[in-house]
Amino acid sequence: MLAGAVAASGGELQEKLTQTKVQAAKWEQELKQAVERLAQDQALLGENKHLLERKRKDLQDLAESKARLAFEQGDWESRRREAEEQQRQAQEVLIALRKEREVLSRELMAQEGLAQKKRQDQQTMEQKLHNLELKTARWDAEWET
Repeated sequence: MLAGAVAASGGELQEKLTQTKVQAAKWEQELKQAVERLAQDQALLGENKHLLERKRKDLQDLAESKARLAFEQGDWESRRREAEEQQRQAQEVLIALRKEREVLSRELMAQEGLAQKKRQDQQTMEQKLHNLELKTARWDAEWET
């Protein structure tokens, strides 16, 4: 009986040992798969890290470009405002010069009118002088005769 019990007990032990070996093999397989997944995850993590660094660099470049464009736009707007101010000043000068030209033109016309009147007065006076000289010459001629 003891031998039967030991044999039965040995069979149970053998079965338990087999079950334990099967369970150990499953765990070993699961551990192997977990290690492989961990290696894949680490590889993906490395790739993601690289992609994130590249995105960060791209964003930094984009921010620098945006800042440069904002500066250039500000510079352009400043130049545009300067050009508009210069144009406004030039227009004011042009308007003032046109007004001055009109005034000078009126003054010139007035001076020409005055000069023409003086020429007419001079011609009239010369004509009167000539007439007086003729009268004087006639009187002198009559006086001497």
